Amino acid sequence: MTEQKPISQRPSAAVRTPAEYSGTVDHRAATMDEVMVYLRETQAEVQPVLDYLRDK
Repeated sequence: MTEQKPISQRPSAAVRTPAEYSGTVDHRAATMDEVMVYLRETQAEVQPVLDYLRDK
């Protein structure tokens, strides 16, 4: 059985990336309004996590 190396020590040729992540997708920064809408829409989902972390 061969010893498995950590990913950081493997040759870079072993890293496979899907074509859609090869830099062909345009990215942009979200506006403050988009961020605020997202936070309002996800608050119910993330609130239990925030409550848990507050108690730590």
